[in-house]
Amino acid sequence: MALRDVIERIRGLPESPNEEAAKLQVILPILQELGWDPRDPSKVAPEHSVGGGRADFALLGPSGKPVAVIEAKAPGSRLEDHVPQVVGYAFHTGVDICVLKTGFRWWLYLPRERGLPAERRFAELKIETDTLDSLVASFEAYLAHEALASNRAEENAKQALREQAFLREWDKLLREPPEKLIDLIEKHMSRSPATNLDRGKIADFLRRQGHGSPSPAFKEPAKICPPPPSVPKRPRSPAASIKPVAYVLFGQRHDVKSWKEVWVGVAERLYERHGDGGFERIVGTPDGRKSYVERGSPRTGTQRAVASSRYWIETHGSAEEMKRRSRKLLSLFGHGKDDLGIESD
Repeated sequence: MALRDVIERIRGLPESPNEEAAKLQVILPILQELGWDPRDPSKVAPEHSVGGGRADFALLGPSGKPVAVIEAKAPGSRLEDHVPQVVGYAFHTGVDICVLKTGFRWWLYLPRERGLPAERRFAELKIETDTLDSLVASFEAYLAHEALASNRAEENAKQALREQAFLREWDKLLREPPEKLIDLIEKHMSRSPATNLDRGKIADFLRRQGHGSPSPAFKEPAKICPPPPSVPKRPRSPAASIKPVAYVLFGQRHDVKSWKEVWVGVAERLYERHGDGGFERIVGTPDGRKSYVERGSPRTGTQRAVASSRYWIETHGSAEEMKRRSRKLLSLFGHGKDDLGIESD
């Protein structure tokens, strides 16, 4: 199973009730797909003794020495309260990267960088809400076996940290524009009467770009750091990149504006045809295949009721995911992929 599929499966699970469940359901499956076999003691050391404490996991390099440590906390824990602990573990172990996580949130640090522990965080990964592409790229860039064993993960992390520092300074520059910057803009804009503004308005404009306070993006490093160039992006499916204008299912044509509307429409047409009995059969993961259908009350704001039924579907995801889910749901009801036709502009 590919890392992408593992993350997608984890997304469909309820948040783990405790720390041990989170290790089994979230951490170990992800490590397995990143090249860290949890059953191989030469690669993964659980309950690793360090600095008078024990880190939940140490990832071991070719020499048998740790190259990263992972500390898991119970879902709902305040990660801020445990940052010094995990950074301390990592510093004493001499690893390049350390991870602090609770539930679906992962905070990644460079423990040997200067500054307060909180200033050493270079990424925040949110499994439930981040896009699959960004999650896969980040996990592979920072925690893959090959990346950590070759020191490439540390280089990627340092680049991410540098980009964050640059953007923080840029935001500060906008909020407090120096006279030289205003001079430069005023000189350039004065060449065209249509763009000629006085100095006060130029300064006001720059301040608005900085929003008068640090951008929320600085609280979420992963949002402002694109995957490093060394990590190839997953190519988009040509079919998913096509914008649909309608879909045809069971001989009926329905106008749409996005793949999300295709996904919702397919679920509703299937409910019209198969009803409660059919949907009850495919709730959850029948036969090991995820259906994206749940019963009961919605858990997130991106879940949507199927028609007026008690069944819900998850509508968060990329165009490619919506397309894949539509095909998969059809197959669970015994329909072929050719039963769904797509018209594009």
